[in-house]
Amino acid sequence: MAEYRRVIAIELLPAEANEDTTVVDTIVDVVNRAYTTAETELWRRPLPRTNADETRTAIANEEVAVARLDGAIVGSLFVRLLDANTGWFGALSVDPAFGGQGIGGLLVEFAEQRALAAGARTMQLELLVPIQSIAHTDRLAAWYAALGYRETDSRELAELDPTCIDDALVEIRVSVMRKPLA
Repeated sequence: MAEYRRVIAIELLPAEANEDTTVVDTIVDVVNRAYTTAETELWRRPLPRTNADETRTAIANEEVAVARLDGAIVGSLFVRLLDANTGWFGALSVDPAFGGQGIGGLLVEFAEQRALAAGARTMQLELLVPIQSIAHTDRLAAWYAALGYRETDSRELAELDPTCIDDALVEIRVSVMRKPLA
């Protein structure tokens, strides 16, 4: 009997995909469900990380990569250059039903390779870090460290998004993490 293997493909969405309501809605759903699941101990209520307008704009700018498993979108991230030397990714998300299969790592690798090909020498991300230890955030910080990311700066949450301060259950800072490329 032949063994069935699931195929994970990572791709940068073409600009015209911003007109595909199903694609946009799927990305918004995956991102917001992933963050809602992961950040239950941070917020008083679920805080959406993206919306259809933001996602459409990012796709139109060719700044959204998706992971497809057997053709279905199961993960995504936003990726762009901050400047000529610095790539950035954010909103790294994997559908919680498909976590632990290496999809997040493939998305990060894709973002790094894209930035490197564009001439960047460094990759950056921002990670919300509660002052009190929370298991999910601790695991995520350790995972990024294992990928070579190191904290280079720390900011107040209000600098990133002052509108969410009242929704925080705990004190949160923003860890700016960077990794040299190649």
